Formats: sequence, C-alpha cells, structure tokens
Amino acid sequence: MIEQQPGAGIPGSALTALRRQALTLLSEKRGLPHPIPYTPPTLQPPATRTARTPAIYLFVRQIRQLPKNTDAIALAALPLFAPDRDYQAALASGVPIAAKTPPALFGRQQQITKRLQQLQTLGVSAGVAENVGAIPLIRNAGLQVIGGARLNCFNSYTPPALDTDRLILSCELE
Repeated sequence: MIEQQPGAGIPGSALTALRRQALTLLSEKRGLPHPIPYTPPTLQPPATRTARTPAIYLFVRQIRQLPKNTDAIALAALPLFAPDRDYQAALASGVPIAAKTPPALFGRQQQITKRLQQLQTLGVSAGVAENVGAIPLIRNAGLQVIGGARLNCFNSYTPPALDTDRLILSCELE
C-alpha cells in the first residue's frame, strides 16, 4: 500500500510500472520448481542363486485331488475355508499343508485371521498370500508366509519388499 501526503499525486504510469514489476517477480518465483524432499530407497542386489531341486507346490480345491503318491510334492495348499476334515486328511498324508487365502479380502480380515489361527492349531504350517494384505494376517497367525503367484512378482527387487518366507513366481513370467 502506498501512503501519500495530502495533495501529492503519483502518475498512473508509475503505478502500472510497479504492478508490472511485481507481477514479473511473482511470475518468476512461481515458475521455479518447488523442492520435494525425496530419499531414494536402498535396493539390495538379489541374492545369488544356488542350484536346487525344483519344488512342486500343489493347489487343490478338494482333498480328493491330492494324489496318493505325494513324494514329489513339497507343499499342498487347500482353500482357506475348506472343511477341517479336509485339512486333517491332508495333514495325515505327511505333506506340508498350507492355507491359500482368497485373492481379495473385502473387509474380511478378522474372519480370515480367525480361520488362520484355527488352522494353525490343527497343524497347518503355512499360508499362501494371494494379496499383499494377507501377508501380515498370515504372519500374525504364526504361520510361514508363502507369496502366491497372484502377487505378480516379476523382478528380483520385489521379494524383499514383500516380506515373505517363500515366493511362487507368477506363471506369466517368461
């Protein structure tokens, strides 16, 4: 604001020049990029691989799909809400059994957590997470976390970020 003495005047061209100068300075300041703080993540190189025998993970919808000869099966997974009798029969086969969580949780986290805890008391040792939201539910139930193929793990930097004990690569990976 410009204060002036009574009777003093400022030419209109001087006020226009001041406005233009202020507008130019503001435009220059607005044109400068605003710094956004960013700390790049520390990415660990993937661990070197060692030759291993391929493991067969079998997903079955019903216990009758589990083959009689289970020697080559490293893990069999049943749907989370399969009947307890199916889990008990699968556990009796001697194959490590996992509970496969649904691909979408839809606000059923408490129901899923309760079921995982029930299965852990039956002797189920692992849970297959088909959704990143299922990873902490499985871990909190005291089960080993196996990242399912629906997590779409496509590169070597993803597994450490997922915090799983084991990982099933996406079948779309070539």
